[in-house]
Amino acid sequence: MRRFAFLAAPALLGSSAARAQDAEVVPVDRVVAVVGTEVILWSDVLEEINVMRAQGRELPNDSTAQMVLARQIIERLIETELLVQRARQDSVEVEDAELTATVDQRMRQVRGQFQTEEQFRDLLRRSGFGSTEEYRRWLIDEQRRSALQERLLQKLRQEGKLPPAPVSEDE
Repeated sequence: MRRFAFLAAPALLGSSAARAQDAEVVPVDRVVAVVGTEVILWSDVLEEINVMRAQGRELPNDSTAQMVLARQIIERLIETELLVQRARQDSVEVEDAELTATVDQRMRQVRGQFQTEEQFRDLLRRSGFGSTEEYRRWLIDEQRRSALQERLLQKLRQEGKLPPAPVSEDE
């Protein structure tokens, strides 16, 4: 996942001790969860919100509903990371070649929404991507994580470790 960092540069005048006292403290990012050895950052949550916005989904306007949405996203990111880590632990693998066709199709689909290449690149920049290649790498990573989850669940079902849970109409 992409990580964004914003650093504040200290003033150039005065002693280093004076600069340290006068420097404004600017958070680089916030850790919202730790899953195994992986951290989930606030920027990851914001990235998910930006993806939702780019997909045209309606986002809440009030702060309470926004925090509910953020918590739901954090829970989903935790669940996803747990499954991805379990898949890797169980030696579930996904090769790049398996992802290429899907990613290429998605790239064409997104690019096709714009009249010019410049409009497409402008949207990518506004979404936090430096280039089309960076966007492609992000798509590959997202597709890999999704495939790892699917294959892990399939493997667990085959091994009988994840039995089907039928749900009745009343439930």
